[in-house]
Amino acid sequence: MLKKHSLALYITWIVALAVIPLPLIILTNSRLTADYEDLFAYDVGILAYVWWLVIIFLSTRPRWLEKYIGIPSMYFLHASLGVAALIAATAHKFLSRGADHLVETTGDIAWYLAIVGIIYAIVFMSGWLVDRFKLLRQIKLKLSIICSHQVSVWIHRLNLLLILLIWLHVHLIDDFSEMTSFITTFDAYTYIIIGYYLLAKFITLFKTNGTVIANKQLAPNTQQLVIKLDKNDPAYQAGDFYFVSFRGSKLIGREKHPFSVTTAPKNDPHEITFTIQKLGDFTKKDPISTNWNKSIFRRTIRTI
Repeated sequence: MLKKHSLALYITWIVALAVIPLPLIILTNSRLTADYEDLFAYDVGILAYVWWLVIIFLSTRPRWLEKYIGIPSMYFLHASLGVAALIAATAHKFLSRGADHLVETTGDIAWYLAIVGIIYAIVFMSGWLVDRFKLLRQIKLKLSIICSHQVSVWIHRLNLLLILLIWLHVHLIDDFSEMTSFITTFDAYTYIIIGYYLLAKFITLFKTNGTVIANKQLAPNTQQLVIKLDKNDPAYQAGDFYFVSFRGSKLIGREKHPFSVTTAPKNDPHEITFTIQKLGDFTKKDPISTNWNKSIFRRTIRTI
């Protein structure tokens, strides 16, 4: 995936890792009177917080960014920032000197939430380690009934609680609360990202509907789904992808999964074909199988 990088991908990494956190770090180091060790502890804490904000932004899957770097690269950046943020937060925790009880408590809870989130994501939302270690694979299989994809998504959204705790953590620190320029910028970062996230979630309430009109097996590990969109829905473009969820059957999970369109709209702009490789848990077990009753696939779907 990362053997060939576009210029846009390099720029995205630089902006996410360094450019976005830079104003807060400059304000901290120029306005706060403290020794080198304390400033460094504050700086890595700022990095962790800003990277978690970027993670929340990436979770909205902005179409304009996906257009330039692709969704696999976006997911990789999302996961990498999660690990980097936890490392930075850990350095901040152990390098920071004693603080007020409430300040320390809010920071510790946020840190524990980050650890839980990373472990859960590695085991249940990524195959990178699970595919390589038999024990993790067995744990995932035993808990897969309880820890569905949708449950995993909600647990992943604990990042919002983590952000709230860190926001409170910073506001409780006297040195920062007295720096008007820093707090104003800090709050602007937070409100803009959370506002963008809430707006994106609101927009996804207006989803495209369609009906699966064909489901056939092209090869042992390849399935083709043809979906007819409603007449009032916008026509698709070649190269588009949809986050598809199936409705109307207890047998099919309700979680959304991304599939790329493999047809051009020149013949019928409202009829979409997905050619799907049955590689992951969802595509192997759920709707991507000819063993299912065909009526199951004549259901309303929703895409975003």
